[in-house]
Amino acid sequence: MTGVCSDGTDIYIAGASAMNAASGAENYSGKLNRPFIWRVSAENGAMKLYSKDQDKQPMFGEYKEAKGVDVVSDIEFSDGMLYITAPAQDSVFVADAASGKLLDTWKIPQASGIAFKHKVSCFVGSGQKILSVTPADGKTANFADAKGVVRDITMLPDGKIAASVGGPRHQLVFFDQYG
Repeated sequence: MTGVCSDGTDIYIAGASAMNAASGAENYSGKLNRPFIWRVSAENGAMKLYSKDQDKQPMFGEYKEAKGVDVVSDIEFSDGMLYITAPAQDSVFVADAASGKLLDTWKIPQASGIAFKHKVSCFVGSGQKILSVTPADGKTANFADAKGVVRDITMLPDGKIAASVGGPRHQLVFFDQYG
């Protein structure tokens, strides 16, 4: 239930915040969770809090019961923005990387895995489908059917897309530029 990405200077970590968990609690198993982000220095690993108060780091969406799906599945950095996929919220949260401020929410059912192509388009897993998304407005179009639950997506240097796909396939699946 976490994701990690970097802009070369900072490392961003997306995870699940649990309602009423004590600060610093380990193995808290509360039912209500929502996505949050942390930032650390890529140079030395030092925490770079968005707020002086550790308990007030950026959180997104509402506290919800995940009901068998991940609270957070991926995070990606592109052009100064962070994109956090949250299957339990059926959303991709778009936040400013510098401030952690929520800028937009894309409603995408079972959003999981995100990869960018040239900053002007991206691909997001949605259940067994891969959607093409225009970051400027969040508009979606069907790109491919993975025939299994999409867990993660990455762009390959040759322009192809690799997707980690769960049941029933349980495979790494490759797609060309046409899906």
